[in-house]
Amino acid sequence: MLLGVGISGYYNVLLVLHILSAIVGLGSVMLNGLYASQGQRRPGPPGRAVSEANFAVSTVGEYVIYAIPVFGILLVLASHHAWKFSQTWICLSLLIHVIAIGISH
Repeated sequence: MLLGVGISGYYNVLLVLHILSAIVGLGSVMLNGLYASQGQRRPGPPGRAVSEANFAVSTVGEYVIYAIPVFGILLVLASHHAWKFSQTWICLSLLIHVIAIGISH
């Protein structure tokens, strides 16, 4: 039952959504420091445009990041007991996500 083999089709859809939300969400905020640096190097309207674009993209990315644990929880529920909330790696992944969101806010 590794990687959704032998599990229902909606499990595989949830798996793809979970992975895509991680890529899009975390990828959109990963380079915020570089955008801030580029914004500071461009005084006036160009720097402001870089900062405003970065803010808009980061805002969308934040909402997508919130979807990561939602899809993860749905994956556990849809796994037909292949994965359980009692497994250490699942508990730790949820805990790390909650801690990371708490630190970021």
